[in-house]
Amino acid sequence: GLAVNGDTILVAPGQYHENLDFIGKGVHVVSEGGTAVTSLIPADGALPTITFDSGEPVGSELAGFSITGGVTKHAILISNSSQPHIHHNVIRDHVSYAANAAAIGSYNSNPVIEYNLFIHTRSLGGIGVFSGGGSIVNNTFHDNSRGYWSQGVGVIARNNVVTSSVDFGIGDDGF
Repeated sequence: GLAVNGDTILVAPGQYHENLDFIGKGVHVVSEGGTAVTSLIPADGALPTITFDSGEPVGSELAGFSITGGVTKHAILISNSSQPHIHHNVIRDHVSYAANAAAIGSYNSNPVIEYNLFIHTRSLGGIGVFSGGGSIVNNTFHDNSRGYWSQGVGVIARNNVVTSSVDFGIGDDGF
């Protein structure tokens, strides 16, 4: 796209069948009306719904969406030193039984994931930090296989609420 670092992309209410790739840009993608009226559903089920895998800088932002469905390994993929801020979203009904699947999967990155609601994800968990760092703060996980899991180094996790997990709530090997 034509967006440049620092741009804000406001998304009107609606249901969007998209696979969104931030392609290395530090842009703010924000819904105008919030999660109740703005949803993202993957157009191509073989790909993540949202991808941050090109070293997106601090300033990359995804906020205010209901991210629904998806059967690929991750609904949101974060990798290659990306540093997105993912907040105030609802991530629901992501179902994948691929090895190490999680609604949000982070590798060698440093995301800030806060104030999100994870509902009915069936995989390793709502969030899996497989390497790297990041912050998992003030999220709510309800009726998921697991809440969140970390194998990262120095991951900060605090003030999260985990209820009704099928397997377990929190797994740690790097908090």
